Amino acid sequence: MPGCIHGLGLKYGRTEVEDKQAGEKINELINEFVQRLQSRNGSIVCKALLDCDIGTPEGCQAVQEKKRFRDFYPKMVKDAAEVLEEIL
Repeated sequence: MPGCIHGLGLKYGRTEVEDKQAGEKINELINEFVQRLQSRNGSIVCKALLDCDIGTPEGCQAVQEKKRFRDFYPKMVKDAAEVLEEIL
């Protein structure tokens, strides 16, 4: 997701620090991006999406056993790219 936000920033971000209008615009677009991605998947937080904490060895093992990484990340990347394309 950070790469998508950078893509929005490259197109709509500030070119000058004083440009508050551009700053407001990029914040609106980032919020829109997050809301759209959240509406597609119910959350943008990995822990909620995977139904376990991959920050723990047990959670990581559970996700690997369920083969969630194989399905989860390609779908999230696809969804993020589609939402970004809609906004751009």
